[in-house]
Amino acid sequence: MEDWAYIRHLHDQGLSARAIAKRTGFNRTTVLKYLACPRAPVYRARASDPELLLPFLDYLKGRLDEFPTLTTTRLLDEVRGRGFTGSYSTLLRALRPLRAARLPLAVYRFETLPGQQAQVDWAFFGWIDEDGKRRRLAAFIMTLGYSRGRYVEFVTDLSTATFIQCHLHAFDYFGGFPREALYDNTKNVVLARAFLAADSEFNKTFLDFAAYYGLTVRLCAPYRAQTKGKVERSVRVVRQGFFDGQHFSSLQEVNLEALRWCNRINQRPHGTTHIAPIDRLEEEQLTPVAGRAPYPIVRTVRRKISRDCYVDFERNRYSVPWKHAGREATLRLTDDGFVVEVDGVEICRHTRRPGTGHVVQTEGHRAGLLAAIRQKPPVRQARLESFQSFPEVPRVEQRDLSVYDQATQENP
Repeated sequence: MEDWAYIRHLHDQGLSARAIAKRTGFNRTTVLKYLACPRAPVYRARASDPELLLPFLDYLKGRLDEFPTLTTTRLLDEVRGRGFTGSYSTLLRALRPLRAARLPLAVYRFETLPGQQAQVDWAFFGWIDEDGKRRRLAAFIMTLGYSRGRYVEFVTDLSTATFIQCHLHAFDYFGGFPREALYDNTKNVVLARAFLAADSEFNKTFLDFAAYYGLTVRLCAPYRAQTKGKVERSVRVVRQGFFDGQHFSSLQEVNLEALRWCNRINQRPHGTTHIAPIDRLEEEQLTPVAGRAPYPIVRTVRRKISRDCYVDFERNRYSVPWKHAGREATLRLTDDGFVVEVDGVEICRHTRRPGTGHVVQTEGHRAGLLAAIRQKPPVRQARLESFQSFPEVPRVEQRDLSVYDQATQENP
């Protein structure tokens, strides 16, 4: 309408159609068309031919009843494969009355009693350099259901032993543990999820840990993140309120800052309860951990002892007694190092060496090796002793050469 009015205004000022087209950028034919219209043009949507979609209405209704989120483009491809010759806009207008109004599904906020439940989850936060190697960074997050107290710890190892260790750190942070914990279907807790949680195959190591503290293990329904919405919300809060926009040079640094952040966030009023978690923590009445021996975490890895009497651990090489070269060994990890066992018997232990590429040699691990190499191997010695002596060589008569000369003269 504005274009029509502007063209008519220029024409009333005496400009020709050619001059108007040059000034406005319109085609001269368009200018002439607008000048010929006594009123502003009114554009109406092109009426669709209902008969084009009649053969496909039942099919479209059935598809939308089963899958309400199917797009118009997807349905257009499907009905064209069935012979529909109309346009996208024709189908779009026909689908509007068929689509049911998609109202948001109501949710029920499940509140737990004090000390009843904690929700636990893993969350991934990119990568971090550790000991000169780029490792994937994950966060262990525990949220108490009643007080909304949060505990966060970052790790680069997602083993069950690490998962348990993070629980122990969280128990120490809160001063106790609740009666039950709710988990997603992580392999640290459940190895094979069944329709009924009781029929699932659980991680025996984690169940032993839970039984040690009397902690009841609960599982979320598969693909229902809302079941553990409190910790899911905590993941987003950790990501947006702490991690994003910062740079951490080491795992130790990110955990130090995460602990400080937990202390701050737990002293602020929570958005749902409007009470600081620290103020509600006393009402949780958690089972205290003070005076209880911590759960013994046994972390082991398998390694093969090299022929030159070393085992590899965290990209460093550690010596072992030479008599065990080439054998399979178990490394039982400790707080500051590891113990090397062969057939369940300890053969040596080492303190973890920071960094990578180091060779750690313990005095005495090669004692007697050189002497053993110089000796004949027992198998070879036994084989030599089993050989029979060779038979005596026949003796040959020795004669003077004159005897052969005389024989030659007698027989010319």
